Amino acid sequence: MKYTLQEGSFTLFPAAWQDNSMNIIRDDESGLSVVVSRGVIPDGSDYEQEFHRQWDVLRPQMGGIAQS
Repeated sequence: MKYTLQEGSFTLFPAAWQDNSMNIIRDDESGLSVVVSRGVIPDGSDYEQEFHRQWDVLRPQMGGIAQS
């Protein structure tokens, strides 16, 4: 597998590699951040369904968010 990222790339030995990387984008002024992660979409689902499934899990937690 050839893995490429903005800073460069590297080659890994042949195996069943899976990209589970995370990117965190942060605004210093507001302190807000966005986390983008990669993972496998479950069988029988698609990108949109998985987005909504994850959103439904996270949404109740967002009400209690406060900046410390």
